[in-house]
Amino acid sequence: MQPAIKMALRAARQNSDFLKDQQARLDADSKAPEAVVRTVHAIEHRIHERTEELLRRSYKDHWIAPAGDVEAGDWAQSWHVFPILGERNFARGLPEFATALLQKINDRPENLVVLCPLTGEEYAFSRGYGAVLNSQRIRARSTQQLAQTLISCNLFNRRSSGEDSGVWLDVAGSLVREGADLHYNGCSVLDMARVAGGYLDAAVLATDLRHEQVMASLISQEAGAVGGDLRGNPLGRKAGELVIANNLLFREILQQAQPYRQRMTGA
Repeated sequence: MQPAIKMALRAARQNSDFLKDQQARLDADSKAPEAVVRTVHAIEHRIHERTEELLRRSYKDHWIAPAGDVEAGDWAQSWHVFPILGERNFARGLPEFATALLQKINDRPENLVVLCPLTGEEYAFSRGYGAVLNSQRIRARSTQQLAQTLISCNLFNRRSSGEDSGVWLDVAGSLVREGADLHYNGCSVLDMARVAGGYLDAAVLATDLRHEQVMASLISQEAGAVGGDLRGNPLGRKAGELVIANNLLFREILQQAQPYRQRMTGA
């Protein structure tokens, strides 16, 4: 295991324990929504402070980005802390949330850890070294057809101001008609990691969040999967959705989306 991954796991485990304790104390029912948001943000701020303090002991010349920021700017070596992924789940007392830590070198993602505090899942992805779940190597499932697949999909939640916003429901419906069971837990990065771990067959997610696209590129590559958007393009800044699956299943998903490509452009 690479030294950077060991450090990232050490920091993420510390944050995971802290989050588990804080969620147990968080009583969302007794507070106004605004108060809950403030509390969650305070927890995230504390996690970032703790992580920055730990990283600076070993990486004094590395840049540590603000919480939730995936951009490295001109820094050759950088760390990116994501204190809580799936904030709403965390605030509601649900187990489907994660904490993550990403290292970039020359603005390219190199090492990523994703931990789910309440389930004990510890995912690690290191460029050129593969993917690991709780110290065991993992690969994406080799499913070849959509029938009886379990797919993470949030297209039905996508809000669009375009003229044909219903296209996303049609794409999701096409997957269902082919036998896929659509599932979404409210934490996209955790679902992407679970594709790598073989718990899910694929992820088909609407997102305009840059950090999810960056993480998806490393997760898919190191888990032996393919990543792209519903039009077949590589993941990039202009992608409005992302797909992760093994090569054959990736093609099957794109085939189901193909009749809707023109409509997706105006959605």
